[in-house]
This record gives sequence, structure tokens and C-alpha cells, in this order.
Amino acid sequence: MKRACIILAVIVLIASILVAIPSNVGNVEGSAGRRNGVQFTLVPAFRIESSGDFAAHASSGDGSMGNPWIIEFIEVNGSGLGYCIYVGNTSTTSFIIRNSYLHNASGNGANYFWNSGIVLYNVAFGTLFNNTLSGNDDGIHVESSGNVAITNNTATSNLDDGIFIKYCSSSVPLTGNNASGNSYGIYLQQCSGNNVNGNTANSNSMRGIMLYQSHGNTVNGNTACSNGYFGIQIDNSNNTNCDNNNASFNGAEGIDLWAANNTELSGNTISGNGMGINSVLSTYNNIQTNTFTNDGIYIYGSLSHWNTHTITGSNTVNGKAVYYWNGVTNNIVPAGAGEVILVGCSNVTVDGQNVSNGDVGIEIGFSNNITVTNNTVLSNSNEGIYVCSSNNNTFMNNTASSNVKSGILLSGSGNNLLSNNTLSSNSQSGINILSSSSNLNTIRNNTISNNQVGISDSGAASNNKIYHNDFINNTEQAEDYATNQWDNGYPSGGNYWRDYNGTDLKYGPGQNITGADGIGDTPWNISGSAGAKDNFPLMTPADANDILAPNSTATPAVMYWNNASQVNVTATAHDTRSNVSSVELWYSFNGGAYSLLNSDNATPWVWNFTWPSGEGNYSFYTRANDLAGNYEAAHSTADSAAGYDGTAPTSSIGPITKYWQTGSSVPLTASASDSTSGVQNVTLWYRQSADNSTWSSWKQFNTTSSLYSYNFTFPDGEGYYEVYSTVNDTANNTEAAPSTPDTRFAYDSTTPTITDGSGSAGTTGDTFVIRSTVTDNLNLSAVNIVYWFGTGAATNSTANHSSANGYELNVSLPSNSLDVVYYRIEASDRAGNWLSTSVKNVTISDNDLPAAEAGADQTAQLGVSIAFNGAASTDNIGVANYTWTFNDGAQNVVLYGATASHAFTVAGNFSIVLTVKDAAGNSATDSLTVTVAQSSGSPSGDSGLGNYLWIIVVIVIIAVVAVVAVIFLRKGKGPKAAPPQEPPQ
Repeated sequence: MKRACIILAVIVLIASILVAIPSNVGNVEGSAGRRNGVQFTLVPAFRIESSGDFAAHASSGDGSMGNPWIIEFIEVNGSGLGYCIYVGNTSTTSFIIRNSYLHNASGNGANYFWNSGIVLYNVAFGTLFNNTLSGNDDGIHVESSGNVAITNNTATSNLDDGIFIKYCSSSVPLTGNNASGNSYGIYLQQCSGNNVNGNTANSNSMRGIMLYQSHGNTVNGNTACSNGYFGIQIDNSNNTNCDNNNASFNGAEGIDLWAANNTELSGNTISGNGMGINSVLSTYNNIQTNTFTNDGIYIYGSLSHWNTHTITGSNTVNGKAVYYWNGVTNNIVPAGAGEVILVGCSNVTVDGQNVSNGDVGIEIGFSNNITVTNNTVLSNSNEGIYVCSSNNNTFMNNTASSNVKSGILLSGSGNNLLSNNTLSSNSQSGINILSSSSNLNTIRNNTISNNQVGISDSGAASNNKIYHNDFINNTEQAEDYATNQWDNGYPSGGNYWRDYNGTDLKYGPGQNITGADGIGDTPWNISGSAGAKDNFPLMTPADANDILAPNSTATPAVMYWNNASQVNVTATAHDTRSNVSSVELWYSFNGGAYSLLNSDNATPWVWNFTWPSGEGNYSFYTRANDLAGNYEAAHSTADSAAGYDGTAPTSSIGPITKYWQTGSSVPLTASASDSTSGVQNVTLWYRQSADNSTWSSWKQFNTTSSLYSYNFTFPDGEGYYEVYSTVNDTANNTEAAPSTPDTRFAYDSTTPTITDGSGSAGTTGDTFVIRSTVTDNLNLSAVNIVYWFGTGAATNSTANHSSANGYELNVSLPSNSLDVVYYRIEASDRAGNWLSTSVKNVTISDNDLPAAEAGADQTAQLGVSIAFNGAASTDNIGVANYTWTFNDGAQNVVLYGATASHAFTVAGNFSIVLTVKDAAGNSATDSLTVTVAQSSGSPSGDSGLGNYLWIIVVIVIIAVVAVVAVIFLRKGKGPKAAPPQEPPQ
């Protein structure tokens, strides 16, 4: 205790000494200052080159994970040094830099300086928290580091980047920082697997958030607004999750994807940017649930950059759904679209949409035979209608005005028709023909006004035909850098040019015959290097000199046969000058004369055709009128045809020959009929049950368009089946499912199972029970047992049903036969599947006792032989052995045989025992008494020793036995074992 007390006293003393020693607070020297209400200590810029340098600058800690070095509440002016705080090569040390003001790092951009407020190089386990960094080139510069958390810092008004991260992977989360007012707010270069969440990156002169060659990062919940170029740019970076950000009011794009693949973009708010989402040379991006206001989605690149994306209608532009259709054919874009993007589509119609105030109203890429009519496309930040690598499309009666670039842009697209469109006040071109492969387009009857350039052939496209357009007040009416045709020859003429100042005094193809024809006498020269001319400029707008009839065509129905009570018949119509005023629809029923349905006086030319003559075949053509009163002639052949069949066809499955099927299939045949359009196909339906009570749902087995025969293969396995058929006709009328099935049958190819539970042996005169357990997968029909004795005739009996799966038969075994019993068990089910066990034999044993009959009692004379007769003894099989045993007064006697004889030499009464046995060893006994009288010739009064000799012999034997017994008993007794000694105490 004394020693313990002494030790305790020493510890207390040492602790007191340690408490009394002043702590080292980093040896920070400098004057105190305040900024924004925070007290800082002004210190010179410093470098931590290794873990051992922290002690000189930290206020607390030891660098361990649980007790990191802490540097805080300091102000550093890095002017002329290239850094404020530099930490490098501390990969095993944990530290925190927080609550500090670091500014004006400049004058040294060499490696490991970078003119940054905080520089981290090759470090780990660091935290930058709540620091203010301004006036530097980079506010925070982190390179080749990991496990660095950058949280709640304010990095504003830096010359380059607010926060710059380079060569860092997986462990540099950036959360809650304000990186505004720099050139770049947050910049990740070649960094992977990091989180950029909840930061503010506004009003940077270049980009808010930039990812370059950085893969697998998350950019979530950030605000990137009012930046000079991009809110968020993902450049050559893959597998980025960019969700729930606000990227608005940026000078170029809200979110820019440049060669960015597999990007997830969802839940972002994108408003008022130069473009919303700009996807350039990017693939497999998933764009969902984004909200665009005065923005949208722009796609640029080859086919794979267009058709590999997932862009759903959950995206909205100005509150209306984005329709991105990939590979759609024969359809109409629903009304109310906010933006339409078609890629790889054909025979799609975009009609009557107002797709304005976005990026591009209508984008068409790698698509053919698209009809774009009667749409309003205004004030988009790029093109109104953008056509990329798409041919044979029609753009008619659209208004594409006040767009920032072109009203309609054709890029690498040919054989398109642009007609009757209004293209005005677009900042660049009314129509821009871009790319030398944009050839063979027809541009006619358009009003092109107040654009920078009316039609621009900036891509040197050639062989386009441009005529009957009105060019009004464009800064440059048109320009041509290739070889295009700017008129339709004579007398059709060319285009109307508002500023054409030529005269109309001549007519004719050479404009050399006196007399006016509405065509200028001198060509109109087109600007551009091609030296192109409009040889026949119109003196008045295109509809003023119209002497040619319009032409029209009834658009073919999507499919010939129809089952709806009405169908829309549409027409295309155009006029070389004055424009179409009305279009008539004419129809013929079943090859009869044509009748006028009615006239449509406004585009689109559409009729709600209600099959006025009922079901049958109809043919159509149209006739058009133009504003000049020209009337199209009746067509010699139909433009299109369609049929009406509104009645459903009928069908049924024929009966089959037997209910139960055991083969792997069953042939089924349907009969089907339709009175108008004809049968198209018949579908077989089925359902299955394991118990003929509880059924599966109805399933489709197969559809066939010829013969209507089916090889039904029991697709759900064995069981009960019901089937019916339904038929479709060519008009797509479908027969309703019947209330009851057409045919029923069952399938069972599995034999029953038999388990023999019988014994292997029986006994004579008893009952032998043949027992079995018999099961079947569906429906057991019968269980029979066939048995026979020895070589006897067989008996076939129906087994008794004794339990759930138990069956048995009682067989009575004869009492007088040892014949082997043979049997087999047979089972069959309802389908006729049959099974039999192999023949089994039952060995019969004899367990019945014989009956012994020794005969009546007898008397005998001494020395006279008497006979014993046991022949009256009986056995069910037969007596095999007779044994007579007795003592005749002189000795024990054993005799054998059914009969025997013996002569007694001693008088007296003797019991004679007869034992009989059968072959199985069963035995029985009987006895008789023989009385032997004293012979009259014997000496009387002989009471000598001879009469008692046997008694003496017996006494001697008894005495000997007694002596032997005593001796034996004594030998059997050994000395008593000594009592066990108690164990020593």
C-alpha cells in the first residue's frame, strides 16, 4: 500500500507538472484581424512538405484519424508567393483546414504552387471546411490526392477556378461550397467516382461546373446559374449522374454534353439558357423528368449520337411533353408537344403543333417520309426546324419565325419538299441549306421575309430547285455558293424579289417578245460565289400570275382495311403560284362511279370519312382549286383505296376423337370465316387444370394465318385442357372469346405407380393378404390382382380400396396343399396408361398339427408280443413319422412306424405314448395303457434279492449321483474372497 500510494503520488505530481506546462499553439505569430465578424490571425504563407511540418502551424491535433491536425482562424495573403497554404506528400496524416481567409495568391505559377489559396498535392485524409478564398488564380487546387472533403467553402472572385480538382479518384466529395464569380466555378479534370453535391456555382465568366475526362462522378443538387457559357459541362466524361440541379440563365448551355456517354440526367431545372441540354457526339444518355423553361434538348452527331438515348415524355418544355420518337413508323405525334425529336422514323406526321420558346422546336434526324405541316415554331434559341441526314420529307404550311438561328435548317438532307411555309424575322436565315449533301430539295411557294439571309446555301449544296417563293425585306435576300436552280422555267417563272427593280415589257422564254407576262425581263442575280441567277423573276408575289391548275393527291391510308366507323382521309395539294384555296374528296364504292363527298377549304386537307355506303371497298381521289380559280381535272385513276369491315369474324375448334390423350401432342383444327375483308389469322387459346376444377388463366398457344391447324403440345404438361379459338380479319376485327370453350380434353402419359407391400410367405389354411400402394398423377381407374396356385388357373380379382392409396386382396390358402402362390398387381388410369408388377411367388408352409391315434388300451401276457397300430393318425399333408415311447418295466423302449410290436417281461400297467410328426415338424401325441398280467408259471413267493435288484440299482445310482453332486458342488465353491480392505486413511 505504501508503494501504491507512492506511485499514485508520483503520477499526480507528473500530471500537475504537465498541466502547468503551456501548450504549443503552432507557433503562429502575427497581428490579429477580423473579417465578416470572424477573428483571424494574420500569418505568412506557409508550406507543409511532410507530416512533420504540421506541428509548427496547427493549433491542435496529432495527425491521427481520431485527432487530426487543425489549422484554423488564420488569414494568409499569398501575393507574390503563388500560394497561401501548401500541403504536400502527407498521405498518412489527417488534417483539417477551416474557418480561414486565404487570398491574393499570385506571382508563381510553377509546379506545386499554381497561384492558389489552398494547394493540396499527394495528400490523404484532409478536410477543407468553411474557408474563404478570393483573389487567387485558383481558390482551391487539389491534385493527385484522395480522401479529401471540400465542404462549405466560399471560393469567389478568383481569376481561374474557384475549386480545381485534378487526378483524384473516388474520395474527394465537394459539398455545399460557393464557387461563384470565378472563370470556372468547380473544375474536375481526370477525376473519377467523386460527388459534387449541393454546391453553388453562379456568375462565373466561363463555366459553373466542369467535368473533363472524368468518369463515374455524381453531380447532384447544385445551382449553376448565370454563367458566361455553360452551367454544367460534361466533356469526354462517361457514367455521370447529373440530377436535381438548377442550370438556368447561362449564356450558352444549361448542361453541355460533349462526347459524354451513359449520362443520367433527371430532375434538373433548366431555364433561360442559350440552350437547355446540348448533346454533341454523345451516346446512351438517359434524360428524364427534367423541367425546361424557354429551353429544350439539342442533338448533334451521327446516327448513334441520335438513336441510343432514352428521352421520355416526363421531360417538359414550357410545361408540355417532349416527344422523342426512335424508330417509330406510321404514326402521328400527339397534340400539345413542347418539343418534337424524331430519329430513325418513317411515315410520321407532325401536325398542328406550337413548339416555340425552346431550343429547337422540331428536330428530325436520319428519318424519311416525315410530314411536317401546319406547325408554329417561334422564338427558339437555335433553329425552328432542324433536319439532319433525312430525306424525302415534306414541310408545308409551317410558320418558323423569330428564331435565333434559322427558321429551317437542312443539314445533309436531300429530296425534301419545303412548300407554303412562312419564314420571317429569324436572326440568321429563313432557310439554311447546310452541307454539300443537301441536294435535290424543292423549295417553293414560301414567304421569306425580314431574315438576315432569306435562303443561305452556306454548305455549297447543289441541284436544289427554288421557285415561286416571296423574298421580302431580308438583309440578304439569298446567297448561293454552288449550283442551284432558282426558277421553274418559262412560263412558270422564278421567285418574287421585293427589291427587284427590273421591267416587264417583254415575254417569252427569251423575254424578247414585246408584251408583259408578269415575269421580269432581266434576271435577278443571287449573291455568292456561284454566280447563280433567277432567270424569270416574278413581278408580283407568287400567287398573282397563276394560270396553271393546282394538283392534289389523296394520301394513301396507313392500311387498306379499317374497322373503325370512320377514318381520316388526308390530301396533299400545291399550286405553282397562287396557292390552293380548297380541295374536294371524291370516292367510289365497290368499283362504281365516283361521288363527291365534300370540299375542304382550309389546310390541313382532312376528311372524316364515315363509309357512306357501308362495308366494302372504297377508292379515292381529290381535286383542288387555287386562289386564281384554276380547277384540277378529275383523276383517271384512284389516288388511294381503303376498305371498311366493322363486323367481327367467327371461328371454332373442331371436336377431337377421344378425351384422354397419351401422345406428346394432339392435332386441333379451327374453322374460320369473315364475309368482307377476309380472315387474317386464327389464334388458339388454352387453359389447364391439374384437378379439373381449378383452372389457370387463358393463355395464347399459337397464331396461324393459313390452314388454321395446330399441333397442340400440351405446353403446361399433363392435366385437363380447355381450348377455344379467336379470329382476326384483315380489318383487325377480333372475335370475342366465347363464354364456353370449344373443345375439352385431357393429357396423361404417365403410368400409375405400384408399391407391393405384401409378405413373402403364407401358411396352409390361412388368409394371405396381397397389399399395395397405388398412385396416379391424375386419375386412377382400376387396380386388379391376378394370382394362381402352382400350375393352376389364374384368378383376376379387383383389389379392395382399403385407404387413400392402399389396395388389398385376401387370398384363402388351402389347408391341404403346399403349392406356391403366384401373383402380380395391375393398375390403369383413365387415359389407359397401364402398369403391372412382375410375378411374385409366395411360399406356403404347413403350420397345422397332425392328429395322433394310438389305439385302444390293451392287455398282454408276459413274454407275449403285442401289436401297436397308429395308422388311424391323420395330418392335413401327411404323417411323416410315428414314434412309440414307453418303459416296459425293465428298460425305456422307442419304436418307430405306424405299427410296432413289443413283448413285456415285467408285469404291470404301462403307458405307451405315440408321437406323430408331419414333414413341417408339427407333432401330436396320444397314449394307450397296456396291462401285463403275472404269468401263471412264475415262482411264487420269490422275494429274494432278485425282486429288489432294480431297487438296489436305483438306490446305488441315486447314491452315486448324490456323491457326484456333492463333489461337484464343493468344487464349485471357491474360497470366499477376503472382504475389501478399507482404503488407507
